[in-house]
Amino acid sequence: MNEKMPKTAVDSGPRTVSTESGQIARDSVWDTSDFPRLLRALKRAQGFALYFVRCNLPARRQQVMAQLQATLGRPVITVELAADFDFLASLEQAVDRAPQDALMFIIGLEKLMPAHDAQKRHQTLDILNWQRGRLERLHRSLIFWIPESIVPHLAEGAPDFWDWHSGLYEFEVPVPMRDSIFEKTIATRGGPEENLSEVERHERMAMLHSLLEEYAVGGSPAELLARGRIAHKLGILYELVGESKNALKFYEQAAGAFEAANDEGEKARAYSALGDIWFDYGNSQSARQYYEKSLEIAAKLAQAEPNRADYARDLSVSYNKMGDLLRSLGEGEAARQYYEKDLEIAAKLAQAEPNLLERQLDLVVSFYKISSLHQGKVKREYLQRALHILLELQRADKLPPANAGWIAAIQQAMD
Repeated sequence: MNEKMPKTAVDSGPRTVSTESGQIARDSVWDTSDFPRLLRALKRAQGFALYFVRCNLPARRQQVMAQLQATLGRPVITVELAADFDFLASLEQAVDRAPQDALMFIIGLEKLMPAHDAQKRHQTLDILNWQRGRLERLHRSLIFWIPESIVPHLAEGAPDFWDWHSGLYEFEVPVPMRDSIFEKTIATRGGPEENLSEVERHERMAMLHSLLEEYAVGGSPAELLARGRIAHKLGILYELVGESKNALKFYEQAAGAFEAANDEGEKARAYSALGDIWFDYGNSQSARQYYEKSLEIAAKLAQAEPNRADYARDLSVSYNKMGDLLRSLGEGEAARQYYEKDLEIAAKLAQAEPNLLERQLDLVVSFYKISSLHQGKVKREYLQRALHILLELQRADKLPPANAGWIAAIQQAMD
């Protein structure tokens, strides 16, 4: 199969649409002011015409597209653009196979204009601007479904292409749908970002950027908290793909949102992440400032609610990071004291929840870190205890592949 062929579909559309947030009623689309306008324009459309529909989240886009398909009374072809620079050729192929009176719904342009790749974005804009005549020669009505994030790029980077459009229609995401998507993708702490491929990470980043735009205006504590968590998740992803500057920007956004929301726990985690970035940059002074802020908050929360395991773990992690920083500065004795505090908490948590993988891996890290400040028999004892945990997890088939290399690293440290 030709990898550059676009995904196409002809659909007459159901009356309701099953989306990420469940069954969405027809009225939630009709009640938007732009839906009747867009419907009238598409019913009249003949020959070449260019329309843009701004819709940030795929679930909302799916809902609006399905309702249009159900009410237009003419064929609709949905084309997902190939994610390479032959995207116009793939669109031309889809048009050649489409009925003469079909409207062309085009999705996926944002994948050709990723926020993390300015060169690819500019090349895409150049193609749209300088080869726009190829679209006119299709003699079809083309409806591009795009997120808000690429609108300014199109207007500024491909002005001749943009100026051709016959209309820009905007569909906000209903609050229940927005919040449902947030709950399913962001609300829980942690996540599988470390296990995603590079392509999957960038796709997730694009989705999070769109979701962040939906929370850009609201100022309620819940909306501020959501904004902070989305920004924090973006910081994690940017850090994983090696874009520390963008990671720093989103961690700072997260910290600001958490401060406005008055959520001390989340603010401490954002400060800790900011400390990590500055530590990686080699700026020990800034790293220390953020680590100390995070530690101060974590200690207060753990003291106020000593039975909260999440607060205890946050405090353990703060001790661990302060130990790392001080060790890097040659302050071995001070680092050892922090590592000992970290180990004490990690051991208690692992004993309280022996079947929780995270607790066992945390304890392994704590043993390994403190071993680095000892020599001889003491060092070996710490490493043996760490190795024992890993081997037990491996025998029980509970050791994740991402952590399998720890066994060899510890064995090497013991030699």
